[in-house]
Amino acid sequence: MMEKDNLISRKSFLNFVAIGTGSLVAGDVLFDYEAAWCKEVETPKRLELDQAIPTRMDTVRGLAFDSEDRLHIAGSGGVVIADTDGSVIREFSPKGLISGITVDEDGSMFLCHATRVQHLDPEGKQVTLWGEAGKGRGQFGYLTGIALSGAMLYLADAGNRRITRYAINGDYVDEIDGFSIPSAYFDCGIDGKGDLYVGHTSKHQVEKYDGNHELVEVWGEYGSDPEKFCGCCNPTHIAVYPDGKVATTEKGIPRLKVYGPYGNLLAYLSPEQLGLSPDPHFLKQLQENSDGSLPCHDGWPGMPLAVSKNLRLAVAIPGTGEIKIYRMDG
Repeated sequence: MMEKDNLISRKSFLNFVAIGTGSLVAGDVLFDYEAAWCKEVETPKRLELDQAIPTRMDTVRGLAFDSEDRLHIAGSGGVVIADTDGSVIREFSPKGLISGITVDEDGSMFLCHATRVQHLDPEGKQVTLWGEAGKGRGQFGYLTGIALSGAMLYLADAGNRRITRYAINGDYVDEIDGFSIPSAYFDCGIDGKGDLYVGHTSKHQVEKYDGNHELVEVWGEYGSDPEKFCGCCNPTHIAVYPDGKVATTEKGIPRLKVYGPYGNLLAYLSPEQLGLSPDPHFLKQLQENSDGSLPCHDGWPGMPLAVSKNLRLAVAIPGTGEIKIYRMDG
């Protein structure tokens, strides 16, 4: 880990991002954000663009694939279900700001709404709605991530800085606490064995927990180098492959990366390769188009991720109205 004196404060970092790009010095560390936006990185594997799906949403808050490889897109426009060719199968508009989505084997959906969880059938009709605001056991501060493992839901609560486990019928089970989450970016995912992965943003790490909530793997460190996580709170979003590889996205330097199960960098796409621009006018437009009023939100709309059973990796590209789907070679 880096020495405390070399860290950039959250305020300084956000002020810097707000005014544009360039280089910033903190201690002995030089952060060249302009170079990082366009930097191509040699990695063992490559992410190849497979498909681009247009949307009419200003902001996408969550992505999830179902068992038939159809993509569920949740955000400012409600929920859109896209077939494998990108055509829209179904769309509907549940009430409330959606902050996350996951899909069961039968096609039913679970949506986060800040302090509530909504269960919808495959047609988009409500089955149940449960949850309440608060700091007590089983209550929610602000939900920002959701993952499903069998009959259990894992809910990333940025407001209360914990992961809460519920049965899919809404019964509270237990929780993992002790996370340090400085903003409304807190995500989780499940691998093929049912192990839980969490983006511990203030520590710039990905943490893996087994079924007993024992911490079994930790990797990641602070920095602007391709394999590291910079800023106040990254990675903002994660998606987990069945074999334990982890895809991540970030803010500040909005890049897409895939890591091996033990944190080795496998693939990398820079912001420019994703189709993003460091132009201050573009960044300001993203902030103005963001439809959410998330706590501690700095205007960055986020880049949610999802991995399908066929190993397609979907990422929401802010400001373009597109979901890009990649395949990793090898």
